[in-house]
Amino acid sequence: MATAYITFDQIIAGLPDEITSQLLDDTGAGTPDMDIWQQIVAAVGQEIDGKIGQRYALPLVDPLPQVLLNAGFVLAAELLYQRKGFFGDSNPWLARATAVRGTAGQQGGQPGLLDKIVTGELPLSPDLNRKQPSASVITERTRTHSATGRLSI
Repeated sequence: MATAYITFDQIIAGLPDEITSQLLDDTGAGTPDMDIWQQIVAAVGQEIDGKIGQRYALPLVDPLPQVLLNAGFVLAAELLYQRKGFFGDSNPWLARATAVRGTAGQQGGQPGLLDKIVTGELPLSPDLNRKQPSASVITERTRTHSATGRLSI
């Protein structure tokens, strides 16, 4: 069973309730069909697990990395719109979902967020012992001459 990277409460918090209800209502009852929602959660989980399972042992333990929860939200939102016929440019989540998935399988394609996690280019969680330190900026005036006018090094 795939990991649940998105909850109904999270999708309601990110998308207006009435839009989510419309996207999940196939019967015209005005309420979301939770069976359809569970199918979306499973599809998102399978897609994410299918990618990161190439590098990490699954299932991941709680708390799940925020980067994957964000990816789960984007992929779920895209699927919600797709199931109502919003494909291609008419889907408002297509560009964000493409950034998560990437286009590496296409000619001239670019790796997505999940691809970068699999290759190790992006970590699943913040790494406090990074290979390269953060950049530093000196913001105070430097003194290159002494009070007597000689050059200080």
